[in-house]
Amino acid sequence: MTLAAKQQKQIEAVTERAERAGYGGDWKQRGVEINERIGSLEEELIQTRARTNQDLLNYPPRLDDQLAYLYSHVYQAYGRPTEGSYQRLEDLRLQLEPHLEVARDILDSDLAAFDEALRETGIPAVIVHP
Repeated sequence: MTLAAKQQKQIEAVTERAERAGYGGDWKQRGVEINERIGSLEEELIQTRARTNQDLLNYPPRLDDQLAYLYSHVYQAYGRPTEGSYQRLEDLRLQLEPHLEVARDILDSDLAAFDEALRETGIPAVIVHP
């Protein structure tokens, strides 16, 4: 399970608990919106649909696969990394940066506002049902 999937499950769990405990509000919708942003980002970085090696023909590799390939190429080489390896790393870094900005925005804006709203409403981390 990816970190994004774990985060999404946490958001789903807290929104469901808040709803069952009768806290009201639009918690479920807010959670869905955040999870959609997380899922969209994850799908841009990681090939989430490929389950077997054959699937890689239908679903192209994502940025994580390209970084892993470059790592293995450099790691298995007998000498220092080539200039081409450094150039490819820079290309991948430039491709990754916009995704990192989206991730920072999700963490600093969406999740921070969600957590703050939970605190302001008084929804505890653990809700004991009567």
